[in-house]
Amino acid sequence: MTIFFLRALITVYSCIMETAGVLAAVALRWSHLSKSWNIRQRRSIPVPRKPGAPPSTVWLHAASMGEAKLLLKFLDILKSKHPRQAYLLTATTRTGVEYLQAAEGGDIYAAGFLPLDTVRLMSSVLSTFRVTRVWLLETELWPCMLWSCFTKGVPVGLVNARIEEASLRWYRRLAWLVGPLLAHPDTILAQDQAYADRFARLGVSRSRIRVTGNLKRDVSIHPLSKEERARLRVPLRLAENDRCITAGCVHPGEATVIAEALAALKRMSVPVKCIVVPRHLKDAPVLARELGNGVVRLGEPAAAETWEVCMVEKMGVMEAMYKIADAAFIGGTFDDTGGHNMWDAAQFGIPVVFGPNFRTQKESGESLLAAGVAFCSPDAEGLALALAAALRDAVPAFASAQSAFAKAVNAAHHNIEDLIP
Repeated sequence: MTIFFLRALITVYSCIMETAGVLAAVALRWSHLSKSWNIRQRRSIPVPRKPGAPPSTVWLHAASMGEAKLLLKFLDILKSKHPRQAYLLTATTRTGVEYLQAAEGGDIYAAGFLPLDTVRLMSSVLSTFRVTRVWLLETELWPCMLWSCFTKGVPVGLVNARIEEASLRWYRRLAWLVGPLLAHPDTILAQDQAYADRFARLGVSRSRIRVTGNLKRDVSIHPLSKEERARLRVPLRLAENDRCITAGCVHPGEATVIAEALAALKRMSVPVKCIVVPRHLKDAPVLARELGNGVVRLGEPAAAETWEVCMVEKMGVMEAMYKIADAAFIGGTFDDTGGHNMWDAAQFGIPVVFGPNFRTQKESGESLLAAGVAFCSPDAEGLALALAAALRDAVPAFASAQSAFAKAVNAAHHNIEDLIP
């Protein structure tokens, strides 16, 4: 009776999603929003990179840019375990899709938008790409996708899985719907024990749950050599002795904080240069106004003239900009976003600074702060003081803390390959 009821609910939900897709396509047909919302791509399935059907594919799905980066990291682990496998990669947001589409590899059979969550489209993906397994990043739980996998016998695994306490309350209220769907995944690789316990409270068998740690932390810390760092700085006309801060994944409103912090550093006689990378390219004009008239806007990470503040308006350059920096600011921490991946910067052994709101990166932020390799400040003046300390006043102390932290992280660098079916 439960499965019959669930099938009926999924059918109704799928019809609602189909109708919403049609209405959106009609409403946006002559609107400039049609292109930015990618309605056509979302109402179809991804296009293969080359003709001919693969023997089978493993489908990996992530939400946005941050999760897409983790997806490629997990993909490397999968390739090591299954070197002859073909893969289908999808994401929900445009930035995530563009990042995945830029990934190289003959074993990536297709990369594109997650189709609208309907039974028709999800079943089509599974059949067209001959999917033998699905891996979902973090909390990407789509009813029709899970139902289609369940009815076709395609195993599902969750990677870097997490459920926040607030979400758990909603899931438990809908246990009659969520329970049967969550009973299907055969492997749940949870970020920590608290998340693992929450999955268990939803009825998932503990035999299917493993605590593997946050995949964002599954990195080794290796600062660049002076030679490599100097070479990478050349296109941006950065000298070896230039102290440079990279502000990554910056949102509107945060560039004002950065500008105020840079002004405070100038008053402290701490000369620095700053690279700003927007979280969303559409926000670049707003960020440029917040940074002031002196900002140099670059379409590529290369400059024809010297600068004090530049903004690199290109996707996929975040880690490269962290590589050449002496310190990093993590965006999304001075608005209500909750922060972005701190390990993108921390892996290069540089000081990391961020604002007070890092709730989505709580584990990472607290571990970096406890190790003395990161600084959290409530305002621009605090950021300036933290950066001044890291770049000038407390360099020996930071170097010692960073060395100890790198040893600890590298020693704990674990491999989840053995847990992959």
